[in-house]
Amino acid sequence: MNIRGALQGKRPQYRSNMFVTKKWSSWFRLSRESVSTKTCGACERELPDESYSVEQRGLRQSIRRCEECVAASNQLVLMKKGRTRSEADHCSICCLPLPLDADGSTLFKACCMNILCNGCTLAAANFGMEDCPFCRVPTPDESQALVMIKKLADAGDPLAVYNLGTKYEYGEYGLEKDVTRAVELYERAAELGVKEAHYNIGVLYDEGTDVEKDVAKAIRHYESAAMGGDVSARYNLGSEEHNSGNYDLALQHFLISAKMGDEDSLGMIKAAFMDGLASKADYATALRGYRESIDEMSSPDRDKAKSLGFEEILRTAAHNLKVPERWMEQSRRRAQDWTAPTAAVAGAGQCTKRRGQMTAAGDEIAERRAATKGHDPKGWRL
Repeated sequence: MNIRGALQGKRPQYRSNMFVTKKWSSWFRLSRESVSTKTCGACERELPDESYSVEQRGLRQSIRRCEECVAASNQLVLMKKGRTRSEADHCSICCLPLPLDADGSTLFKACCMNILCNGCTLAAANFGMEDCPFCRVPTPDESQALVMIKKLADAGDPLAVYNLGTKYEYGEYGLEKDVTRAVELYERAAELGVKEAHYNIGVLYDEGTDVEKDVAKAIRHYESAAMGGDVSARYNLGSEEHNSGNYDLALQHFLISAKMGDEDSLGMIKAAFMDGLASKADYATALRGYRESIDEMSSPDRDKAKSLGFEEILRTAAHNLKVPERWMEQSRRRAQDWTAPTAAVAGAGQCTKRRGQMTAAGDEIAERRAATKGHDPKGWRL
């Protein structure tokens, strides 16, 4: 038989082998698909259900651990990430971490998308600087600021996209309130890495006032924000676990946010210690970390600005610049404060959530310090 005939003679056998190979591949694929698997929140491996205890199988992926990780006390990825504040949470001038208190201690500048502490704002005022202390652009009014924000958002600036979303959510700067548009912008900003966008989406779905309530979706966004270093998202996760009776997970969240300078989280740890749900070492560690974080956020200029208050800072600037009193009112309208989220206690033993976003200065800040209602099945004293 010639070579051609030999090869032709082997073709049917070759095809038969291919058929068998495909048949076995299909069988193995169906076998894999028939086995239920889940992803471990600690080692991030996809494992069959048998690798988890019955209790762990019922948990969501982010807080689920396989038996191997439970035995080895491996920490959840959710608790490993976001333990420190990001560079975006620092003043663009003095480079110190921005204060977390909600007393108008920071200023957002639409011209350059930077957040400045009032210490630097006061120092600039004392030097007679009316323009933006960072980029030196004249302070815009609301219409000018909106044009700036939209232009930067169209160019894909993450903070501008997020900031534009806040304007639509509250109908600011002459825009009609449009929460649907706000969520679209928040989702776009979240994809671009803005943790505050994740946080605001979480709040919207958690409250369920302007969008359909979806706690599971809210938690996913809270977790994304927390792993990015958002303090309030971490606090809200602690509140969620606390209100669900998962006190161990709640304590872990509160320990992280307390060490980042959150006073309410420290208060929750103290309450847990008093109720026997946290150890003395837990409270001591949280208190030490909290004080260190507060020291990092402090400076002589900030202390002076805090003692003066925002109104006095405006007066100081007006006096140094020798401008009429009406400049103050214009500055109030132009100023855009980043208000840190606040926590309100709805009643004894209840742990409530908080919210916060870029807002305009003035009385609107106090009006938006809304907290979602919490339910405490067991209770930590507050």
